[in-house]
Amino acid sequence: MPGWLQAWVDVNPVSHAVDACRGLLVGGPVADDAIASLLWSAGFLLVFMPLAVHVYRRRS
Repeated sequence: MPGWLQAWVDVNPVSHAVDACRGLLVGGPVADDAIASLLWSAGFLLVFMPLAVHVYRRRS
């Protein structure tokens, strides 16, 4: 895999979720990828939930 693509895969939240699922199914390590997925999810909620509420209140 090219270096620029590997750098994107390392920080991609979907890659962490897929690796955690793969670890659960196959029996590999899960903790790091599961924590990374949860942190990404919390980050998305912290950023986009207030924005969505603001837009909803503005339009209604």
